[in-house]
Amino acid sequence: MATVAIRRRKLYEDVADHLDKLIQAGAYAPSDLLPSERDLMKRFGVGRPAVREALFHLRKMGVVELRSGERARVTRPTPQLVINALAGTVRHMLSAPNGVQEFQGARAFFEAGLVRHAANFATRQDIADFEIALENNR
Repeated sequence: MATVAIRRRKLYEDVADHLDKLIQAGAYAPSDLLPSERDLMKRFGVGRPAVREALFHLRKMGVVELRSGERARVTRPTPQLVINALAGTVRHMLSAPNGVQEFQGARAFFEAGLVRHAANFATRQDIADFEIALENNR
């Protein structure tokens, strides 16, 4: 019988997930300070490295801002942060065999979602503006 590798979660992932859920639930709003590292260590029963890795992970997601000597502050991801985070992934995807085709498929999927969102939330003025832009494009 073949062995199956089971990936075990790391402590920082559990801490990051819990903090992320608290932020999403509104326990911490944008610009709020999170508890100190010491308080988070006590709350989660983990060491400083797990708390710091969790905060670095949340920073990479654009959920918190970290400044030396200050407590982590809750933020909202910006479009620029998302674009920057995806840039490296896209470069790797495009360099792989069939990467261009895979990227085009992912792009079509993403664009279909954007169109669906626009159709559900567009105002009459949005639609009129789109018709003008479409006509100008022709």
